[in-house]
Amino acid sequence: MTKIRNSEHAQLMLVLKGKPFSFDLHKPFREVYDWKKTRFVMKTARQVGKSTFLAAETITKSESTPHHVTFYASTSERQTKEFSNVKLTELLHRSPRMKEALLGDGANDSVFNKKFTNGSGVTMSYMKDDADRTRGYSADTLMLDEVQDMCTSEIPVVEEILSASLNPVRYYTGTPKTMDNLIEHKWSQSTMHEVFFKCSGCNSYNDIGRANIGKTGPICSKCGKNLDISHPIVLATRPSTNKDPYYLGIRIPQPALMLHTKFSDKWKDLLIKFETYEEAKFNNEVLGLSHSSGTRFITEDDLISIGTGFPAMARPTQELFSMFDLFVMGIDWSGDGQSFLSKNAAVVYGRRAGDPRQRLQVVYKKIFPKGDMIEAVDEMAMIADVFRCVLVGTDAGEGAMANAYLARRLGHERVQPFRYGAFSLPASLAKDKKTIYLDKTQALDDFFMGLKDGTFILPQYETIKEEMAHLLALFEVVSKSGRRVYSHSPAA
Repeated sequence: MTKIRNSEHAQLMLVLKGKPFSFDLHKPFREVYDWKKTRFVMKTARQVGKSTFLAAETITKSESTPHHVTFYASTSERQTKEFSNVKLTELLHRSPRMKEALLGDGANDSVFNKKFTNGSGVTMSYMKDDADRTRGYSADTLMLDEVQDMCTSEIPVVEEILSASLNPVRYYTGTPKTMDNLIEHKWSQSTMHEVFFKCSGCNSYNDIGRANIGKTGPICSKCGKNLDISHPIVLATRPSTNKDPYYLGIRIPQPALMLHTKFSDKWKDLLIKFETYEEAKFNNEVLGLSHSSGTRFITEDDLISIGTGFPAMARPTQELFSMFDLFVMGIDWSGDGQSFLSKNAAVVYGRRAGDPRQRLQVVYKKIFPKGDMIEAVDEMAMIADVFRCVLVGTDAGEGAMANAYLARRLGHERVQPFRYGAFSLPASLAKDKKTIYLDKTQALDDFFMGLKDGTFILPQYETIKEEMAHLLALFEVVSKSGRRVYSHSPAA
């Protein structure tokens, strides 16, 4: 029996807007449908058919692979509902063959959860600064859409959804923003496939950029002749290195699609954007290209000038206890604190005795190697005791079990869990009356200001360079909702 291609399967089974599913206006997608994907990155311009592609891939995979579960997440409830109601439901209910195959007796067709008659299904949710809503699910395929607006540190949390799958598949899709963005980082580790068009005038190959924007359509960047984009050529552009690409990746700009070039009115709209948009915005939304980084609040030069304290020590001395009258400890459970296998960090601050400004100075710091959580907690408890820490602030997001174990060692009155995220108040008490919620942006603002005005004193920069790489990786961006947030460069 001849196995048909995924693109042929989609055309055979799906109906879109009353017509058989077609690639006529989205020609580069035909090849992408047929790729075997395990780790896939797609950075696109706006309005190129990305969501339709994800919906079609989800439905055809569900139909062809019984008991296959897909988990989809975007950055907002509204967008996830739109994906479910407008994209998935439209394809399911308007495609007679697919409807017959998947929506028989026993099927569930709710907004956030679709269970099909062959045992496959789709679960949909949303996340941005906090992945808690995604915990507790299992899937075989994970689709993270608009990943450029998701908090980098929360991605490993949602990826745990795939941990029990024998054949996990990951999709990371979105419109790029800064060069520090998660999608750009994954793109840099990918095959970097681009859509090329051969010029009939000078025989050069063009991947679409600003130099290809002509008055009536895409033009050759070398000779200026109009390009025929009805015959796209998809090629990998990753530079030759000793390291194989980790992801299969492709960029889809608007001018690479007949949808945006075949009709004169559509091209006129694109030209207006070219003439009126700022360069960064046009590159993002029309070409699917990243621009320079967001604003960084603190620089390496700042940290060099701030680092006036003595080196952090492994054990306190009597002289230290005479210099400081109070010690507190902070702990970050990083990555997988729930399973007691993690890489964690701890820092101890001392308050200078008799200082009217009550400045806090780093006196101890350690990044613990990945390993047994209990061993790390035992060492942290010992450090808290020898430094006589009156309070130990812990990360509530990743370390519920570790926090409980630490509280048994030190006493519940000394251990204070904190959870940071996007909250309306700078600080608030959770319903459990135990956890303190901190607004991440406000907390980082306060910390950075404290570094700059001398409230927090760091050891000399060269002695904490490894730890400070994570601080330097933070940059400020403005979200789609207009909220100012900090993001973390994935490369750090």
